[in-house]
Amino acid sequence: MTADSAAAVSEAFRKGEPERAAELAAAAVRAAPTDSRVRFTFFEMLLFSAQLERADRVLDTLQAMDTQAAVYVAECRQLLRAEIIRQQYWSSCREPEFVGEASKSQLLCLRAHAELRSGDETLAAKTAGEAEGFRDTVSGKAGAEVFADFRDADDLCDGSLEILTTTGRYFQIPFSRIERAEFHEAKCYRDLYWRRCELSVQGGPDGVVYVPVLYGCTAELTVDSPERGKLLTGQLTEWTEGPLVRGIGQKLFLAGEEGLPVLDVGTLMFGA
Repeated sequence: MTADSAAAVSEAFRKGEPERAAELAAAAVRAAPTDSRVRFTFFEMLLFSAQLERADRVLDTLQAMDTQAAVYVAECRQLLRAEIIRQQYWSSCREPEFVGEASKSQLLCLRAHAELRSGDETLAAKTAGEAEGFRDTVSGKAGAEVFADFRDADDLCDGSLEILTTTGRYFQIPFSRIERAEFHEAKCYRDLYWRRCELSVQGGPDGVVYVPVLYGCTAELTVDSPERGKLLTGQLTEWTEGPLVRGIGQKLFLAGEEGLPVLDVGTLMFGA
């Protein structure tokens, strides 16, 4: 990718124009069809413009053309597979995986989500309130800052962290089960879509996972929004109106009463 085309893609992304950024990246691919780095950028822009099937086809091409990048391509493919499962959860209630048995709070959140998808937001809000009542309060530290409780600001995520694995699986893990989460700094566009994180879980496996940056229904809920591009690129967070609080755009955690955007998280210590 030439410096000019890379700058054009970057500028479109910064302006919150992911579809335009994807078009520019596609043009760069046509200009340099054997450059795998250009195709990786195209893949990343397709993620942000919610074109996951097309992104998968780009990975097919990359797998065939760049054997040196085979491990990275395979990881991207597994993360994309996990993301598609996650999208199926948010769009059609496909159940996520859990570490051990789901907690009472998690089961109620699943029920609230199903009620919402069936069209009864009032009942869903009531059930989500019950889930909050069963949620375990968890204290800890975000960097050097102490918090007395930690949760997702979205009522349907509430007490769970969504994670994707490099084996193509989608989990929801209660914050009360997490001992430590160390988020890596972003090095590429992909890291602004899935944040790399070293996770330690009570009674579960430790290792590297990826945390989705965007709320699961962002693409669905921004179809008519003038801020769609900023929300899809994680540069903004908005909330639905109504009895149920649902996030759109970049995920936001509540560390005590303080909002903590997922892209700003460094190290979280729970039970500290």
